[in-house]
Amino acid sequence: MARLSNANCLETWETNPTVTNENATVVNRTQDGVIVRVEHPYSYTEVPANTDDTDQNVTVSSYADGASRARYLVRRNDIRRVSGDVIRPC
Repeated sequence: MARLSNANCLETWETNPTVTNENATVVNRTQDGVIVRVEHPYSYTEVPANTDDTDQNVTVSSYADGASRARYLVRRNDIRRVSGDVIRPC
């Protein structure tokens, strides 16, 4: 969740379950290790932006709530992300 913590456009962010729960499932076992599918919840609110809507100033804020999905290769002494969502809030 480093992308969320380093995003200067976010007002708030968290990784607590909201619309989905944390989940990890072994989907394959190979000689190289175990492939694990991971689902992790996140949510964030972007820093409000002022927009000029005709005669009045309107404050617009965006909120996202979802889950990232990724696959990891888990070995005895190593864990490597092999695929998954890329979260780009800004």
